[in-house]
Amino acid sequence: MKTLAVIPARKGSKGIAGKNKAILDGIPLVSHTFDFIEDNKNEFITVLSTDDEEIIEISNNYSKINNFGLRPKELSTDRALTIDVLKYELKNAEKKFGNFDAVLLLQPTCPFRKQQDLR
Repeated sequence: MKTLAVIPARKGSKGIAGKNKAILDGIPLVSHTFDFIEDNKNEFITVLSTDDEEIIEISNNYSKINNFGLRPKELSTDRALTIDVLKYELKNAEKKFGNFDAVLLLQPTCPFRKQQDLR
């Protein structure tokens, strides 16, 4: 099964400013999700969806994380729906990688996932 994993990590946050870059256990919050993908033995195609250049720079340290540049401003607001972000990234990914059978959403705000849970 060909799966697209999408990591939505926007810059803005109502509750905690810069939360996706906040340090947790010695690394930025978003890096826990990047590490999860790097350690995963499944062959997902993974895309970072962000409006933050610094998060893109962090992702550049990981070989399995792709990005298609900054996402549009209308998909980076407090009112933007996650489903719309997924549709946008799926469309971009299909142009480069072909069709997918499934989409996996990996929220950076859930950093303590286990490989066994994914299987």
